[in-house]
Amino acid sequence: MSALSDLLNSQPITARQAAEKAASEGIDLRYGTIAAYWSGRHGRPTRETLAKLAKVLPLTEERLQRAAWNASAPLGPWVPPEASALLDQAQRRALDQLIKSIVRTKGAPHADQSPTPTDSSPSSGAPGQAGEGEEGDPLKRLNAHAEQLKQLGLDNGGTNTK
Repeated sequence: MSALSDLLNSQPITARQAAEKAASEGIDLRYGTIAAYWSGRHGRPTRETLAKLAKVLPLTEERLQRAAWNASAPLGPWVPPEASALLDQAQRRALDQLIKSIVRTKGAPHADQSPTPTDSSPSSGAPGQAGEGEEGDPLKRLNAHAEQLKQLGLDNGGTNTK
């Protein structure tokens, strides 16, 4: 079971009733899809699916998102902080590999999630200092992650094989 299915099963409406309500209101949400969420046999639901469920259940979209994703929307492509402009190419590749390894453990993205783009802009070649007020030094954290990737053999030898 998942946190989402636990939440759905705690409601006074069944999967069949939710599907019937969706059909009567012209919401494209089929019983098979709904039943998968109720049973816990589902992947990561899209924002659109959760919005449809919220229309036929006594739950807010935000509550469904928190149960499904442990966060609330909007979830979109990750946008790095401004300090990322200070990263050199090796650090950017390491960060790309880190993101890819995290995504592999979480599963493939759905239609409402864009893949994380790779920054191909020219690098200054020398990392700088992060702005004040940030918790910890992001460059130090990134370098630590890059070192972990090297130890795991995920750093692709400092060359881009794509």
